[in-house]
Amino acid sequence: MNKNFKFCATELVEVRSKEEILQTLDKRGQLEGLPFMPQMFQYCGKRFRVFKRAHKTCDTVFPIRGRRMANTVHLETRCDGQAYGGCQAGCLIFWKEAWLKRV
Repeated sequence: MNKNFKFCATELVEVRSKEEILQTLDKRGQLEGLPFMPQMFQYCGKRFRVFKRAHKTCDTVFPIRGRRMANTVHLETRCDGQAYGGCQAGCLIFWKEAWLKRV
């Protein structure tokens, strides 16, 4: 296991409190360029298993390209689509490890 990784798949973690997460965000509401979306606050204080590490994603905001992700995982959570007009795609949510704590 890479020693730089804080969490690994199947590990139980807890999403930090809203206050703790807000302290990690810059003036644009991001940590290392990844936004913490308001709909993610519903998960604060709850426990989930790490589904898998997130190493890369497609960036469709800037010229379409691949984007490497550092210190990021997917939990066993999916977007419920409420903030997107009832979208039912069930997308994985990117979580910075700083927003999580070991249980």
